[in-house]
Amino acid sequence: MARGTTLGELIDKLRIDALYDPNPALSLNMVPLFKQTISKTQERLYDEFDWPFLKIRRDKIMAAGQRYYDIPTDLNLERIQSVDIRYGDRWLPVERGISLECYNAIDSDADAREDPVLRWDVVDTGTTEQIEVWPIPLTDGTALRFSGIKRLAPLVAMS
Repeated sequence: MARGTTLGELIDKLRIDALYDPNPALSLNMVPLFKQTISKTQERLYDEFDWPFLKIRRDKIMAAGQRYYDIPTDLNLERIQSVDIRYGDRWLPVERGISLECYNAIDSDADAREDPVLRWDVVDTGTTEQIEVWPIPLTDGTALRFSGIKRLAPLVAMS
């Protein structure tokens, strides 16, 4: 299947592959079943492969004193492959996971700040999930780059 194929075209192909009459009027009651089959197949293929055309990079510009950041809306949180920070003229890796040892070394709860950010994690801030960085940035304007796989865009409209 080529990218850009519509849901309607996929249903027509599935109807023929399943040996149904190609006339859509003769199998209208099967359309919900065809849609579900296509949806499950799309989800399975999405989960099983890191398709090159779905790889994206999204930057978050950090602000001095800001601990939490919104997750890029089109990035699949479960499929983040790497996080890097632009520090000076170099990109440096940022590790996932903030432990008690980290907080004991530089206390984010006491608003202790330092550059560069060394670690990140996903936390529930009470209203939504957000990215927490540690330590809290000391300066404005540093880019935090997320590399990963785009969220699945399910086929919904027939065209």
